[in-house]
Amino acid sequence: MNEITLAGTTPSQREEPQEVTSPGQLTMRRFRRHRAAVVSIGVLCLVILSALLAPLSPYSPTEQNPANDFQPPSLVHPFGTDDLGRDVLTRTLYGGRISITVGLTATFASLLLGVIVGALSGYCGGWTDNILMRITDAWMALPTLIFAIFLASVLKPSLWNIVVILSLVFWSQYARIIRGQVLSL
Repeated sequence: MNEITLAGTTPSQREEPQEVTSPGQLTMRRFRRHRAAVVSIGVLCLVILSALLAPLSPYSPTEQNPANDFQPPSLVHPFGTDDLGRDVLTRTLYGGRISITVGLTATFASLLLGVIVGALSGYCGGWTDNILMRITDAWMALPTLIFAIFLASVLKPSLWNIVVILSLVFWSQYARIIRGQVLSL
C-alpha cells in the first residue's frame, strides 16, 4: 500500500518542521557565539556591580589619614593609598559610580534628542526634513572636541553640565540613523 504523499514527497523526504525563533532569540544566539562580546558583557557587569557595592567598602572615599600616605598595594589597601592616606580602591569605586551615571544619562539624553529630530524629519518630510537635516549636517561638521571644550568654558562646571555637553555633541548621529529607519518604513 502506498503512503500518502505531500506535494510529491514521501514521508522520509519531508523535513521536520523548523522551530520558530523570534528576532530576540536570533540575536541572543549570535551574541553567545561571539566570545569577546560575552567576556565584555561580563566585565561590564562586574564594573557596574563593583560601583554599586562601593558603599560596602570599609573606608571612606574622603577621609584623610596622613599617617598612611603613599602606602603600596597590600591586603589592607589593594590599590594602595594616595598622598592624603585615602584608600585608592574605594575612591576608584566611587568614581566609577559617577562615570557610569554620566555615561548612561548622556547617552539616553542624546538618544532622546536624536530620536525626536530624526523621527520628526523622516515622518514630516519636505521642507521640515530639509531644515532639520541641514541643521544636523552642520552640527556633525563641527569639530566634536573643540565644540565640547567651548561648551564647557561657557557653562558652569557641574556634573549635569557634562551630561548636557555630551548630549549636545552626540545627538546628530542618532538623528541620522533614526531618520533613515523612518524613511525605510
